[in-house]
Amino acid sequence: MEEKTKRVAVPTFVNPHLFWIIEPYSHERTKTLRDINKFLQEDNEYKNGSVPNLNDSFEIGDIVAVSINRIFHRAIIEDISGTETTRFLCWLIDYGTMYECSAVYKLPKALKKVAPLAGQASLNNVAYVQQYLSFDEVSGLPVKSSEPVLAPTSISHQVSLELMSNLSDLKFVVENKVNGVLHGDILYKDNAEWKSLKETLIDRGILIVEEKLFMEIQENIYGYKEAHLGLIAQICRKLNSIKFLEEEKTAWCNQLVSKYLQEFECNDLFEDAEMEPPLRSRRSKSRNATNDSFASGNESASDVDNSNNKSQNSSNSKYQSPTNSRIKLLLEKLKMQRTSPNSHVKTSCNRSEQPESTSTDGKEKPGISALQLHLQQKKKLKKKPPPARREKRVIPKNVILMPGGANRTFNPVTKKPVKSTNHDASTTNKSFEEEPAMKEADKWEEKETSPNDENSTREEVKEEHKEIKNDLVKPLQIKPYCTCKQCEHWTTDSDWRTETNFVHDSKQTKLLTVNKPPNLFVQDGEEATTDRTVISVDYSSLTKVQKQAMPKLLVHGEYSQNPLRLVSDLYFHESIHAGLRNMDYREAKRIQMYTWPAILRQQHVVMVSGPRTGKTMAYLPPILTFLLEKNERYEPFISKTGGPIVTVLCATTKKCEDVYDLIRVLLGNRNGLKISLITYPLTHINTKHLDMLVTTPPLLMDLLKANAINFKRLCHIVLEDGDQILKQESEVMMRVFALAESMLNNRVYMKPLQLIVCAESWNLRLEKLTKRLAKMPFICIANYLEAALYGKMQFSLKFINSACKEHELKNLLKETFKVCKSLIVCKKEEIEHVQTILMLKGVEATVITDDMPKEDIFYLETVWTRCSGGEYTVLVCTDFILNSMLTVTSASLLIHFSLPHSWTQFVKRFACLLENCHSPLSTKNTHVKCQSVVLCDEECEAQMFKFFKFINSTELSSQLPDKVKNFSEELEKVSEEKKLKTRVGLCETLKLFGMCPTYYCPARHTLNKDLDISDSLPQSGRVKFKIVNIPDVTTFIVQLLQHTDMDNNIVNFEEDAFPTEDMVCSIKLSRKQVIHPVVGHMYAYYEMEELDGTYYRCDLLELEGDAVKIKLVDTGRVISTVKNRLFKLSKEFQNKPRRFIDIHLANLIPPYRDGNFSAKSFMNVKNLLEKNDYKNMVLTGDIRLQLGHALWLDNVYQEIALSDGVVRGFQLTREIIVKKLAELDNDQLSQLYKLCKDASISLPVYVKPFKACIKKEEVDVEPQWAFLDAEVNEVTFASAMSPDEVYVRLDKFNVQLDTLQKEIQESLKKPHYPALNAPKIGTVCLAKNPDGIDYARVLIKNMENDKALCFYVDYGDEAVVDVADLKHILPKFITKLPFQTIQCKLHGIKPALEAWQYDDTDLLYEYATEPNSDIFRLMYAKVISKEKNDIHPTQNRYSIVLKDGFGEKRILINNLLVECGVAVPGTEQIEDFEVCATTNVSEETDEELELIRDIHEKTKQVEENACMLPSQGELNEDMELFIMDAEKFFKSLLIPPSSDNQRANTTKELPAIQAAPPVDYYTPEVYWSQTEKHVKLDIKLHDVEKYTVNLTRGITINFRTVKNDKTYKLNLILYEKVSFVQHISMGPQVRVTLSKVTNSEWPRLTLSKQRLRNIHYDVSAIQVKEEPAKKILELPVMSDDDDESDDDNIDIMYHVVSDMDSEFDEEVARDSD
Repeated sequence: MEEKTKRVAVPTFVNPHLFWIIEPYSHERTKTLRDINKFLQEDNEYKNGSVPNLNDSFEIGDIVAVSINRIFHRAIIEDISGTETTRFLCWLIDYGTMYECSAVYKLPKALKKVAPLAGQASLNNVAYVQQYLSFDEVSGLPVKSSEPVLAPTSISHQVSLELMSNLSDLKFVVENKVNGVLHGDILYKDNAEWKSLKETLIDRGILIVEEKLFMEIQENIYGYKEAHLGLIAQICRKLNSIKFLEEEKTAWCNQLVSKYLQEFECNDLFEDAEMEPPLRSRRSKSRNATNDSFASGNESASDVDNSNNKSQNSSNSKYQSPTNSRIKLLLEKLKMQRTSPNSHVKTSCNRSEQPESTSTDGKEKPGISALQLHLQQKKKLKKKPPPARREKRVIPKNVILMPGGANRTFNPVTKKPVKSTNHDASTTNKSFEEEPAMKEADKWEEKETSPNDENSTREEVKEEHKEIKNDLVKPLQIKPYCTCKQCEHWTTDSDWRTETNFVHDSKQTKLLTVNKPPNLFVQDGEEATTDRTVISVDYSSLTKVQKQAMPKLLVHGEYSQNPLRLVSDLYFHESIHAGLRNMDYREAKRIQMYTWPAILRQQHVVMVSGPRTGKTMAYLPPILTFLLEKNERYEPFISKTGGPIVTVLCATTKKCEDVYDLIRVLLGNRNGLKISLITYPLTHINTKHLDMLVTTPPLLMDLLKANAINFKRLCHIVLEDGDQILKQESEVMMRVFALAESMLNNRVYMKPLQLIVCAESWNLRLEKLTKRLAKMPFICIANYLEAALYGKMQFSLKFINSACKEHELKNLLKETFKVCKSLIVCKKEEIEHVQTILMLKGVEATVITDDMPKEDIFYLETVWTRCSGGEYTVLVCTDFILNSMLTVTSASLLIHFSLPHSWTQFVKRFACLLENCHSPLSTKNTHVKCQSVVLCDEECEAQMFKFFKFINSTELSSQLPDKVKNFSEELEKVSEEKKLKTRVGLCETLKLFGMCPTYYCPARHTLNKDLDISDSLPQSGRVKFKIVNIPDVTTFIVQLLQHTDMDNNIVNFEEDAFPTEDMVCSIKLSRKQVIHPVVGHMYAYYEMEELDGTYYRCDLLELEGDAVKIKLVDTGRVISTVKNRLFKLSKEFQNKPRRFIDIHLANLIPPYRDGNFSAKSFMNVKNLLEKNDYKNMVLTGDIRLQLGHALWLDNVYQEIALSDGVVRGFQLTREIIVKKLAELDNDQLSQLYKLCKDASISLPVYVKPFKACIKKEEVDVEPQWAFLDAEVNEVTFASAMSPDEVYVRLDKFNVQLDTLQKEIQESLKKPHYPALNAPKIGTVCLAKNPDGIDYARVLIKNMENDKALCFYVDYGDEAVVDVADLKHILPKFITKLPFQTIQCKLHGIKPALEAWQYDDTDLLYEYATEPNSDIFRLMYAKVISKEKNDIHPTQNRYSIVLKDGFGEKRILINNLLVECGVAVPGTEQIEDFEVCATTNVSEETDEELELIRDIHEKTKQVEENACMLPSQGELNEDMELFIMDAEKFFKSLLIPPSSDNQRANTTKELPAIQAAPPVDYYTPEVYWSQTEKHVKLDIKLHDVEKYTVNLTRGITINFRTVKNDKTYKLNLILYEKVSFVQHISMGPQVRVTLSKVTNSEWPRLTLSKQRLRNIHYDVSAIQVKEEPAKKILELPVMSDDDDESDDDNIDIMYHVVSDMDSEFDEEVARDSD
C-alpha cells in the first residue's frame, strides 16, 4: 500500500497500538457531518421532538443516537450499567471517543450504513519492551534484562500519554490497512521540525521493532479493547476528548462565517443581513427601536419584526446551534439579494465607493461600511453592557412609603403595620411582595414599560425590580435598651404614618425584651413533652426505578429532604468547591446527600454510618463554608477573643490528627482561618481569634479549667465518634453541655448553637441525647442494621436443629402472615424446601428464584407490595435477589432461615424494614413494629462468631441468657485457638494497655508458652542496651549489650552479622514468594535499592491490600513496601537470635484516656532523645516481663560509672512522666501477668533489689575517636600540619569538651590522686597545654630519655613534655567523651611545588581564624571519601571539602588555596555544597559562660547583703514574696549596695585609655534603645543603599557598607541572644530591629562591660509609664459587657507561638542579608 500522509487529530490514545484519528479540517468530513445533521433535522420524529427513547430495548453493540448539547451524534453502545446518570457507555463513531449518558435514541437505518468518520490506528511493526530483574548464572547477582512482549507496560502507557498530551499539530503516515485498522506512524512538530512518534518511543526504550509480535498484538487488540472499556472511558474523561465536538463545530462555523462575510464585503450585500441584536439596557431602548441593529433605514420596524419571526421559525429546530442559525439566515438573505431585481448595485472593494450604512435609529450614517459597523457591534457584544441609567420615578399617591427595614405586615384588625426590631432578609422580601400598595406600584411600573421591551428583556426587569426593592428596603438598626429618639419612635409609635411627637417623659420606665438564642436542651434535663411530627422518606410513593436511583437510608427529621447527588448543586464557598475538585469529589456519598443540606440549614444532625463512609466529609464542607463567611454570619463575635466558633471533639488524638489533616487538604492554601489542633502535652497554646478547635473531651475540659478558652463565640459543636465519646466521657460531656447551655442563657445575640454527632452505632446514650434536644434533630442512618435498632426492632435469636426449622417457621407465620408483611431470606438451594413447608402449612407465599426473568420478578414484587392488610403473602427470596433485583422497604417481619457467608449481606437484609422503623423521638403510638428472627442451626457455626461480636458491642448483650453468653465465650476461645495455630501476632493494643477493647481486632489476644517465651532473651534482672529506632513514645527498637541476672552474673551479647550468606543463598535458590501473608509472621524482604540486592528478615506489622508495613528485625528499620517483595523464610533462619528487639516502658500508657499516643508527644520524645544523642548513649533498665521478642522495662536511665561509684545520668522513664508525655498505670502489667497465668506461663521474681557492681581492678579502656557523618558537618578548625594533615572537631561537642576539661581540673585537685605508672608509646594520659595552665588528654607518640612527644587528642597539636609532668587519667575521662580531633585532608588539591610549604599552612591558619584574632571560626566539612590513617591507626582519615562559615559569601577553602597559587587542582573534581542557614544556636560562648560565673559570684554577695531586706516580721501578713526564676531574679540585682570603700575608690584616677589597634575601616555611630521584646539600633550613615547585616549564632551582629570609597564596619557581641533581625535604610540612618529571646531588660547593649565610644543610648526613646492608682479592694463586676470582653485572662502557661493553625506550626528562624 502506498504511503499517504494526512493531517489528523487524536481524540483518544490508549496505547501505541490502540488509538483513533480523525481529519478535523477535511472537506469530506465536514460535508458528511453536515448531511447527517440535515437528515436528522428533516426527519419527522427528530423534528417534532418525538424521537423514540426506549432505553430498555437497546443492547450492547447497537448503533444509536446520543444527544450532546442538544445535537445528535451516532454512537455504538459498548456497555450498559445499572446507574441512572451514566447508564450507557457509548462510542462516538464519528469522533473516536467514549461518552457516558443516561439515554440513547433510535437511529434511522439510512444513517447506520454511513461509514464511521473516526478510524482506529496503530503504530506499525513495533512491540513493547519489558524490563525485569534476573540473576547472573555465574555470580548469582541480580541484573537488569529486557525482552519484547505483547502486553503494554505501565511505563509505556504513562510515557505515551505524557508525550501525546503535549502535541497539537499532528500528521499520520498510512503504511498499511488491515481489517479497517490503519497501520503507520504519527508525525509531530517539534521546533518547526517534523519528528516520528515511533522513533521517539524506540529511543526511549518503550518500543522495539518486531514484526512477528506486532501481528499477534493486532490479533488481540480487539479483545484488549473489550476487556479495558473502563480504562478507555477513564482516558477519555481525563483527556476531555469530547471537546473535539465543540472545537470542530466552532471551526466549521467560523470558516463559513469568514467565507460569506468576505463575499458580503465585496458585494455590499451585508447591510440587509439580519443578525442578533446587541445586549442593551431596557431603559435605554426607545419605544420604537427595532430589534435588528443591522436593519436598513428604509425598512420599517414591523418588517423587521416579521423578518425576526421568520428567522425564529426557520431556526426553530431544537437541536440547531445558534451559529448554524445565523449562517442559514445569511445564506437565505444572500439568495434573496441575488434574485431581487434591485440587486444591480455595482460591486467594489474601495471604501470610497461603498454605500453608506445605516444606524440603529433609522438614519443614515455616512462614511462607515457595513463590515465596519458589524465589527463594532461584535466588539460591543464581547463587552459587558453598561448599567442602565435610573430614571426618576413617579410614585402614585396611593403608595405608602415606609422606613427602610420596617416590616410591612399589617394587622388585619387595626389595619396598621406590625413593627419588629428583628429584621430578617427573607421576611422583608416576603412582606414586600405581599403588600397591596407595592403590587399596585408594580402595576404602574408595567404600564410605563413598552410591550416590545417587556418581551425582549425579562431578565433586566427582574434585576431592576430587585434593585428597586434593595433601594427601598434597607436594614433598620435598632439596639436593645437604646433610649435614643429614633429607636424609641420605631419601637413605640402606634402607626407608621402618624407624625412623631418627640416629647419624652423622663419618669416613664422603658422595658424592652432582649431576643435570646434558643436553648440547646429542654429545661431541667427532662425529655421534650411537645408533640413531635417526624417526617421520613416516603418510599411507598416511589416507583421501582426511583427507588433504584435513590440511595436507601433511614432519614428522619422535622422537614422533608431530597438527596443532592452532585457537589456542584450545593452552596459551598468557592475555596471549598476548589478543594473538593482537587480531591476529585464530584458526587456526594450516600450519607452526605442528606446531611450537607441539613447542616447548611443550621439543623442539629445525628448521622450513623460505618467506618470510612464519609462521615467526616459530611460536616466539614458546610462548617468550613460558615467559617469562610464568618464576617457576615458571625459579625457580633468577630471582635471577641478567647474561644472558637466551631469545636470538633474526637475520641482519640489519632482521629483529631486525621480530621485536622483533612481540613488542611480541603482548605488548600490559607484562607484567613485559624484552625488549631490541640493535643497533649498542653504547652504553647494560642487561642486568640480561634475559628475552629480540634481536640478531645478531656483536653477540652483542661483548657476550660485553665481559662485558656471560653465558649463566648461557640456556635457549632461536632462530636466525631459520638458513640464512643458518650460512652467513655459521659461525665465530661455533661459538664461541657452544661457550660454551653449556660453560655446560651447569657448570650444577647440571636445565634443558636448547632450540634452535629457522627457515630458508627446507635445506642441508648445517643437516644437520650437526641431526646433532650430542644429542637428536633435531623437523623440519618446509613447502616440498615443500626437503623433497625434505632427503630426499636424486636430481635429474636433461636437455636434449633435443622429438623425443627419447619415447626418453628409454622409457629411464626401461622396466624400473622396475612396482617404482617413477612419476608423470608434463605439460600438458593433452600428455596424449594421453604416453599414446600409453607405450602403444606397453608401459608400463601410469593417465591422469587434466581433463574426467573426480570419481567416476572418485577411483576411479583409489584403484586406483593400493593397487597393490602389481610391479604398479605410471605415473600421468599435469596440474598442475591433481595439486594440486586428487589426494592422492598415495607416489610415488618424478617425471618433469617439461614445466615449468609458475608456479614455485609446480613446487614443489607434489614433494608426491607426501613418504612417501619419508627423514630423514638415521635410521640405518636405506632401499631406496626419491626421484628427480626434468626433461626440458627448446626450449619451456622461459622457465621456465629461475627454475629456474637456484633451483639456484644451493643446493648443486646445484656439481654442474652447465660447459656448463650457461655456459648459466645466458647466461640471466642475457638477463634483464639485458630489464631494460635496460624501464629498470628500479638495485639499491639494489648501490649500497651494489657487489654484490647476493640471487638473486631484481627490480632491475637491470648498467650502461648511456645510462641511468646523466647529462650534467647533474658527473663529477669537488668539489661544494658542502645536505642536504634523510636517507633512510639514508650516503645523502642534496641540492641542488647549486656545482661546482669539476679545473682549479678554478667553476660555480654554478641553482635551477629545479618543477613548471612547462607540465608541469602537459600532464598535465591528457592525464591518462593508469599501469596497470602499473615500479620505477625516472619518473612524475607528483598531490598532492591542496594547495589547487589540482598535479603533481610522482617516481621509483618500491617497488611492492607498489596501494601504492607514491615519491621526489619536485623536493622531495626520500620518501612512500608509491597507484598510481592516478601519471600518465604525457612524455620532455620526464623529461629536464629534477633539482632534487635522491642522494649516497652512498663506501666506507662497514653494520658487523658487516649487510645494511642499523640504525634506531638512522639515528637517530644524523639527530640528529647536526639538532644541527648541517644544513638551513642547506653541505657539500663530492670526487666519486668518478657513476651515474644519484647521486654517490658522499668526504671530506664543512663548509668555513669565514676571512680567512687555509679550515678544516674539521663533518666528516660522519669523524663517522660515529668513532661506528661505518658502516665503511670499499674493495671498494664497486672493484666499481662493475668494473661500469663491463664496461659500457664511461670513468671520469675522481679522485685529482688539490685546493686551496681563495679570491678575494683584496673582495666585497660579502649579509647574511641570522633568521626564525621556522610552529610555536611559543622566543625571547628583545630590545627594543621599541612593541607594533607588537617585536624577539625565537631562543633556540637564543644560544650561537652569544656565540661570534661573542668571535671579533669577538679579531679586533679583532689588528694590521693593516683600516679602514672610506667608510661610508654601509645599510653593515654594527661599533660599540660602548651600554655602551661590546664591539663588535657594526650596520646604519647614517641619517647626519648625523659621527654615525651604528646599528641593532644582534643586539640590536634603536639608538644614535647617532661615525663615527670604527665598525669594519670581516670578511665571515666576516656569513655565519657571520644577523642575530639578528626584527621582530614583537603580533597581535590595538591601542592604547587614538590611538597607543601610552611607558608601554605600559615595561609590555611589565616583563613581558619576570626579576623584579627586567634579564635577559630565555624566551618562546614563534607566528606568525600574515607581511608586508613597512617599516623593514628585506630582513627579514620577523611578527604573533605572545607567551606568557610563566616560572613555572607561562604567560599570553599580548597578552591581558595588554588586561587592563591599555593595549590593546584588534582584529578578529582571539587564540587560545592549547600549549607542550611541557622541563626539560633543553643551552645553558650566563652563570654556567656564567663557571664554566668559572674552572676553566681554576685549572687553570693546578694545573699550576704540579704540583711538589708525587711525581716519576716516586718513584712505585711498579707504580702508574699515569690521568686519564680532565681537566676533571673539575682541577675536583676547584680549591683551590690555601695560601701564606704567603694566610694573611696571612686576618687581614684581612671586608668589610661589604651590605643585601639590599627584597622582599615571606619566605625559608625550607633544609637540604641529597647522595649520589653525588641532592641532598636540606629546606625548613623546617610543615604546608604547597599549594605549587609548578618546575625551569627544568634549573638553577634555584623554590619558592613562602602560609602564614598570608605568601608564602614560594625561588629558587636550582644548582651543576650536574639531570635531574628530586621533592617531598613531610612535616609539619615539604617534602622536594625532585633527580637529578644527573653522578655527582659538589657543593662547594656554588648556583652563586654567595657564602654564603647561609638555606642550611645537614645534617651529620646525612654517612655515613663504612669502606674494607675490602686484601690483598696477591687472586685470583678459581672455583667453582659464583661462577658463579651476581648481581654480575657489566659493562664500563664498559654502564650502565643504562631498566629495560624495548630501547635505543630513551629516558628521558623529568619536570617537577614
